[in-house]
Amino acid sequence: MIYGHDKTIHQSKHLDVETHNGKVVAVWFRCAVLPFEQIEVDESRAEIMIDSHRLRGILAVEFEDLKPLHQLSGEGHRYQVTTHRGDGTSTLVTFEGLDAKVKAEWYLDALKIDDNWSESA
Repeated sequence: MIYGHDKTIHQSKHLDVETHNGKVVAVWFRCAVLPFEQIEVDESRAEIMIDSHRLRGILAVEFEDLKPLHQLSGEGHRYQVTTHRGDGTSTLVTFEGLDAKVKAEWYLDALKIDDNWSESA
């Protein structure tokens, strides 16, 4: 599946790299999270590559796997389930109350079952 060109809300032509304490935690193209692997390079490679990102822009990316990624987050009486899809869209569902974690885990399990069912259908 091709994501990008003029069929997205944003029209940026670069990747956004999110870091935390020097570690890459996410790489985005517009609203689509991308797979990545962080690799430490030596000084000579860093000097060669430091300005190479300015050479051209990205118009679109092609995704191989469209299976959604589901993530559970939260604490206390508030939990969220986020679904990232291969087409760059995301859905966030929030659960609140004393049983928020139980409900969120149940919802997450139901999403995973649905994913497996649609793969075999």
